Amino acid sequence: MLINKSIDDLIKDFWENRAMGIIKDPLDLISKETLVFLRERYPYIQIINMQAKSEDSVAPKFRKSPAGWIIHDYGQAMSVSPGKYLHGSGNPELQNDKEGSDDGGIDSTGFGTLTRQVIDSTRTMVEMAIEKGWNGIEIISGTNFMKWAIWFASQDKNYPLIGYAPDRDEQKKLERVKRIQKERTQVVEAEDALARKMNE
Repeated sequence: MLINKSIDDLIKDFWENRAMGIIKDPLDLISKETLVFLRERYPYIQIINMQAKSEDSVAPKFRKSPAGWIIHDYGQAMSVSPGKYLHGSGNPELQNDKEGSDDGGIDSTGFGTLTRQVIDSTRTMVEMAIEKGWNGIEIISGTNFMKWAIWFASQDKNYPLIGYAPDRDEQKKLERVKRIQKERTQVVEAEDALARKMNE
């Protein structure tokens, strides 16, 4: 599958095939930077149980994340991407009845930004791994932001994860997000307390 190849391997394969006269493709002209840019615009992640056990047969199960992405559950492995909902207005089954809703990540169609969808989908995968009794998560493949997002979700639950090592900037991003979450929680709690007091 092309998406699982490293960008260097993908470029190398094209040039080797071209040299042998197998293909003459406009992709020969695409730079590594362009391929990386395009790949990062199509988020996906593939994970397994850190201590996966061999299974004779697997009947895949499918579960929707809050973003409408279909999580493929293979028992000891899971994967997710936006699939056919990457472009366009998103999953029509998740239509929001409220016009122009603005709750900090949901757009007027109710599908949320791509960033919000990534966060929701990876958080759901971590919750599923915990429910299934996995010992932890091992990342097999994925785009950089999806790897960061599942690492973030596992950090939030103090859940073991291997296959991704955040750099200093990504650690700082985690700290900023946690600080913002804490501030938002404090605001909501204060608003709730005020509403209760006014209703007394």
